Amino acid sequence: MPLIIYDFGKEELSVLRKRCIHILGYIVYSLIATCKSAGVEPRTRIEDILHKIPYCERDEKDMTELLPSNWVKSNQTCSE
Repeated sequence: MPLIIYDFGKEELSVLRKRCIHILGYIVYSLIATCKSAGVEPRTRIEDILHKIPYCERDEKDMTELLPSNWVKSNQTCSE
C-alpha cells in the first residue's frame, strides 16, 4: 500500500488544531464530571489512573478496575 501524504495548508492545520483542542477539552471535562459524580477528588483519581494504565497494559490486566465505581471501591480509605 503506497504512503499517502497530505499537503495541508495553514488554514486546514488551524482547523484541525482547533478541533483537537475541543475534543481534548471534552475528554478532560468528562473525566472531571465523572469524578465529581462518584464523589472523588478529580486530581487524585486522574493521577492514579494515569499511573496505573501502563502497568495494566504491560501485565495484560483487566482495566475495568479503573472504571469510576470500581476505582472508588478499591481506593476507599477508612477515616476512623
